[in-house]
Amino acid sequence: MAEPRLDWPLARLGEALWATARAAGLPAREEPMVAPSAEMDPDRWLQEASSKLGLESQAVHAQYGDLSDMLGRAGPALVRLRGDGEPRFLALIGRDWRGRARLLAPDGAIHALPTQRLRRMVCVALEDRVRPHLEGVLASAEVPEGQRERALSALMAHTLAADPIGGFWLLRAPTAVSFWKRMVAGPVRRLLLLLALSCVEYAMLLVAWWLVGRGTLMGRLEPGWLLAWLLALISLVPLQMAATWLQGSCAVGAGVLLKQRLHEGLTRLRPDEIRHLGVGQLVSRVLEAEAVEYLGLAGGLGVAVAVVELGFAGWVLAQGAAGAPHAFALAGWLVVVLGVSWLYARRRQDWTDRRLEQSHQTIEAMVGQRTRVVQLPPDRWHMAEDRELSRYLDSSRSMDRAAVAVTALPVRGWVVLGVLLLTPALLGVAATPARLAISLGGVFLAAQGLQRVSTGVASLVDAGIGWRRIALIFHAAARPISAGSPLVSPAKVEAPDAPLLELRDLAYTHAGRKDAVFEGLDLTIRRGDRLLVEGVSGGGKSTLIALIAGLREPAGGLLLLSGLDRASVGAEGWRRAISAAPQFHENHVFAGPLAFNLLMGRRWPPLPEDLADAEEICVDLGLGELLERMPSGLYQMVGESGWQLSHGERSRLFLARALLQGTELVLLDETLAALDPASLERVLHCVLRRAPTLLVVAHP
Repeated sequence: MAEPRLDWPLARLGEALWATARAAGLPAREEPMVAPSAEMDPDRWLQEASSKLGLESQAVHAQYGDLSDMLGRAGPALVRLRGDGEPRFLALIGRDWRGRARLLAPDGAIHALPTQRLRRMVCVALEDRVRPHLEGVLASAEVPEGQRERALSALMAHTLAADPIGGFWLLRAPTAVSFWKRMVAGPVRRLLLLLALSCVEYAMLLVAWWLVGRGTLMGRLEPGWLLAWLLALISLVPLQMAATWLQGSCAVGAGVLLKQRLHEGLTRLRPDEIRHLGVGQLVSRVLEAEAVEYLGLAGGLGVAVAVVELGFAGWVLAQGAAGAPHAFALAGWLVVVLGVSWLYARRRQDWTDRRLEQSHQTIEAMVGQRTRVVQLPPDRWHMAEDRELSRYLDSSRSMDRAAVAVTALPVRGWVVLGVLLLTPALLGVAATPARLAISLGGVFLAAQGLQRVSTGVASLVDAGIGWRRIALIFHAAARPISAGSPLVSPAKVEAPDAPLLELRDLAYTHAGRKDAVFEGLDLTIRRGDRLLVEGVSGGGKSTLIALIAGLREPAGGLLLLSGLDRASVGAEGWRRAISAAPQFHENHVFAGPLAFNLLMGRRWPPLPEDLADAEEICVDLGLGELLERMPSGLYQMVGESGWQLSHGERSRLFLARALLQGTELVLLDETLAALDPASLERVLHCVLRRAPTLLVVAHP
């Protein structure tokens, strides 16, 4: 019997994309797909087609040595098979419980393959290139036939370990769309199961104590009742283990989803929303994100379990000597506890504001310490910190008093109140010892639940305070990356002599300000133009660059690329056509290899041709001597913890980063200001030769 065909042809790539997403449970829309041509870049087509289906695709590369691990974790994904002829693709859904890869065939059937076999299918062209040589080596070494296959695999892994392998596209639902659905499907479902297990656990606990209490109060403990009590206690062990596992699984799952959402939100914040924040305020938001994750999840789960516990405690109290009034008293006391918690929340909020403000001021003072030493007399260096510290201490004392109340009052106050409510029953003769024991058990069970409530509420208060700091980032993830899902290149819409970029009656106003930066701005940039924009500081030059680059949205007018607006071209298409090197203080050298900082706008890991382009442009810009000094060349670590670059070297790195993106229009915002005359001449020759169209911003 012939083996089923698992690969999809290029003509059915759109169908494979949709079917893979649906088989993996992703919310893909049904949209007509135009099959890509053999000349079209699959990476670009898949990104745009995924966006049309309401999904996201990410092209990834892996080294040969890491391929097995990646294939074991990838999915849903599309995998390109290398070889001669028309490109073909595999639809990888995920893996089964045995760790095998699950592949969707063109006939709709799902097949499970061992990861090593899938790896062989992906790497067959690469492995066949070195296989004859390695087999010859093994034959000349007279390796026994029975050991040759293992030896060949080991040699191949060593020979090809660093070879990059591309052609993988990971599929996922957009974080903004899928967050609540994934929460319901994962953590919320496990939370409901946790509550159900908690109910069973407390029911079994009550049964166990009823069994032993019945025998004790009646004056005889029969072996059968003791055995039943022992079995009930033993049955609690697996229930508690399962509940603990569910609690951890729920917390980890919700934490992962929250981090993904915040990461997505960070990438969609507008520059104006973070421009006014100092280093200290940014650090505080990172700290508060951690607080929301750990304290919020721990507090929420604790309160959820406490609600179950208090429900059982109320039922037990109603069966006791004081009856239903005892259960109503517990409900009233819970209201008191919530009131105290609200007071604690207000004081905790004030204390947190003081603490974060003090952290912000301290970091900003450290950054500007040298300036303060020069400009202020010694007796005034720390006046602001002392004043802020005094306010912080006052707020701390107030918050500590509220913390004592929310920690001690719920449990101790309830025990006193619960026992006092039993006084009439204790003084009377109607209450039996059994009912008194039930009431006391209910009091202490409720005390345990209130202890959980007080701890959980304190955590939730801290998480709620932290949420105010990260809410902007969380909600920013819901912003669309671009309006529209284009499947055509804007360069193919217009004739070659049509304007590359047009600004018609463009206007922009900063958020929170009344006066516009500019209004009625008209500008036409044609392919091959070399433009210089000059103006005084604060005149809107950098704002113009940000608008053209797509970093800001205009308040009015039209901004057209090859006759299409940004909604029609899409964010990806806009970035493929326009690259920018912002001002020095708005750019950054990341702690990583120099190659990573140069090729950020292309792909990572890089291909050999990417590294060759990066090295060539560095030499053209006068960074050849820098590369020669670096022991690791392009892979030398730079940035905060690596090789320190001078001001001019950083400026040329930023310029190389923009040029390496290969866009039609290059924008330079005062990028050349830090260069000496000799370097400036060399850099200008390089830029004019490599930038098809150029717009430079400079001071007069």
